[in-house]
Amino acid sequence: MNPTHSTRGYKHRSPVETDRPQYDNLFKRPRTTRLTFSGARPDLLSPAAELITLRDIAHALARIGRFCGAGDHIATVAQHCVHVSLLCSPECARWALLHDASEAYLGDVISPLKALLPEYRRLEEIWQDAISTRFGVPRVNVEQWDVISMLTERRDNGPYFMTDADWLGLPPGTPTPEPDPLPWKPWAPARAEAIYLDRAEQLGIYDDAT
Repeated sequence: MNPTHSTRGYKHRSPVETDRPQYDNLFKRPRTTRLTFSGARPDLLSPAAELITLRDIAHALARIGRFCGAGDHIATVAQHCVHVSLLCSPECARWALLHDASEAYLGDVISPLKALLPEYRRLEEIWQDAISTRFGVPRVNVEQWDVISMLTERRDNGPYFMTDADWLGLPPGTPTPEPDPLPWKPWAPARAEAIYLDRAEQLGIYDDAT
């Protein structure tokens, strides 16, 4: 074991009987609000526009990894969104940057699991509509560039043991889009957050949008 990661010196502490009641059912209580980095508490079922901010979105997406960790490095959602906004046609770039912004509030769920969670998909639609309205950016279809970005990430970050068709869940030999010829390299969270915010400014997306 790496000595820097050793648990030596730590002692197991049994819970004190008087400590326990305050924690009983702590995470079982029904609640629909969540806490963001800025301290806002939006309602997951009914997002209020004034509680949706680019700062919270950029900060969260820059610290959420894609593909449930199936890669050599953490591929952040923020970096992915910036990439899609650069790949797509100019008229789609603004929504491309925001197309996964709901994950800043709901978390990232891999596609096979999302298909089993209709309530998550319903909430995702609610949040995407709210984000579109909040920033005055119409929703458009960016799926083709989303896929190209995903295949670029897979090519340069793994998993490497499968074809692009396998990765997309398609039958063997199915033609797939060509990845971006430029190499993908991971951005650290702070850099991903800063570049996301810079890209938003370039595209005219601001927190004070009406």
